[in-house]
Amino acid sequence: MRDLTVFCAMEATRYSLETPFVIDGYEYFSDGRICIKRKTDKPETTDKTPDCEACFKQSREISLTTPIPILDPSYSDEKCTFCLGTGKEHVICNMCDGFGCHDCDCGTDHECGYCDATGRIECYNDKFCLYCDGKRLGFRDVRIEDVLFKGYYIGLIFRMFDNPKVVSLAISCKKVHDEPQGTGSMRFTFNGGEGLLMSISEN
Repeated sequence: MRDLTVFCAMEATRYSLETPFVIDGYEYFSDGRICIKRKTDKPETTDKTPDCEACFKQSREISLTTPIPILDPSYSDEKCTFCLGTGKEHVICNMCDGFGCHDCDCGTDHECGYCDATGRIECYNDKFCLYCDGKRLGFRDVRIEDVLFKGYYIGLIFRMFDNPKVVSLAISCKKVHDEPQGTGSMRFTFNGGEGLLMSISEN
């Protein structure tokens, strides 16, 4: 079975989302911006977990008549932020937990010397970066209907799952600087499960 822990939180401050958790026969992977669920035979998680299913339930109330295929986003002109433009596999620095700095007793932060303040450590193997697939570039953000989604997540969804399709969109519109702006979420399905991705601001 495919490893989906890439969708778990990498920030050290989100302890409850750093590892997958199991509720009612489903395993969840989330970083707070995206959530993936799939059926599992693993035992229930006994620790307190986020109520991700409530978000899925709400999104199912707004379904599309025709599902929209998720297309692989185009690469941008900016370097991949995860591998720092090297195209090589990286992991979160375990000395600074990906923040690139440490707290100091004097009340100020100082740069992490272990990762050169990048928050990333190269694995020095033959594997490509999971996020850019070795292309060294990031992804352009993707507009679906009136809502903007992070290309980083769309690219990851496209590479990790077979035939992903958007099946529902929850959109709310508001005016920002007198311009209409949509916010919301999209629910998508793939062979073996489903996911929910939150939109991003256009500002």
